[in-house]
Amino acid sequence: MTEMQDLGLRIPVHGVQLIQASAGTGKTFALATLYARLVIDLGLPVSSILAVTFTESATKELRERLRARLLLALGLAETALVSGIDGLALEATSDSEETRLTRQLVHAAIVRDGARAVCKRLRGATAQMDMAPIHTIHGFCRRALADHALEAGQPLLERELLQNESALRREVALDFWRMEALDASSAATLTSIWNSPNALAESLRSLVALDVLLPHQLPDDGTRLTTLEIAREDLARHFREYGDAARELLRQ
Repeated sequence: MTEMQDLGLRIPVHGVQLIQASAGTGKTFALATLYARLVIDLGLPVSSILAVTFTESATKELRERLRARLLLALGLAETALVSGIDGLALEATSDSEETRLTRQLVHAAIVRDGARAVCKRLRGATAQMDMAPIHTIHGFCRRALADHALEAGQPLLERELLQNESALRREVALDFWRMEALDASSAATLTSIWNSPNALAESLRSLVALDVLLPHQLPDDGTRLTTLEIAREDLARHFREYGDAARELLRQ
């Protein structure tokens, strides 16, 4: 039994826990064990256990791994219900690590709560796995915003999530090019910077990532400050307020 596989039984189920491990070390295995503990030991319904991962394919794999672990636990619990707990306590030499760990979980739960209660708990969990909240990060965020649109200040109609904004950048660049190239002077300015709308679209990738910095309105007391002087004052003021925090974030 590897340390990562055994970690699913040892890690506390309360509070905030962090597991750091490289690829292929058994994180999903440990997560499945932890998920089974939440269902078997704590009796939590799967609808109240949120599992989040990165990609759609990883989400599908995680759901199937969690379902398989609960089905394995249900099979062991039903065996104990029919044959008695003594048979469940005997570990076969051919058992996989997955079966061995799940057998320990189920055995301890049956000793504490009885085989009938554990079977009922696991039957309900496996039947509800299709509705279990197992999402990608962006899928969970979309669902949370949709469920709590008013509290989050979001529109009631779901916004479309763009997987790739390249086409949108090209459309914006082409519309801008058409508007600004109506006269020779503006066209000359455009072509001095970009040789085509496609080049402008490529520049938009970095340009739209920048916050717009606008100077304050000119003072009404007759003082004449240039835009550059106002910008310098704004920059100095913001640096005094946020410079140390920004430097610390960069250091991290």
